[in-house]
Amino acid sequence: MQHASYNGTMLVLVGRDGNLQPMMHAVALVPEESMTHCTWFLEKLIAHGFPLRRFPVVVNGRGALGAACAELLVPHVMMCTQHLLDDM
Repeated sequence: MQHASYNGTMLVLVGRDGNLQPMMHAVALVPEESMTHCTWFLEKLIAHGFPLRRFPVVVNGRGALGAACAELLVPHVMMCTQHLLDDM
């Protein structure tokens, strides 16, 4: 996700609370969406106890986040339906 006042990329982890409302869990500002930066982001989440391996992770399919999930063996990675439709 590009940020309006930052020239790099914003990596965002959004989940849902008990009322199924969106809840932001983590944000990282990185110079670019690369495999290195996405892996770093996911490793920090795992190191701090976030249960990435227990819940589905939805990715846009265009960037390095899906590849980083594969490298770290995150089991439930899914493609965003909106991005799939946009690419058709």
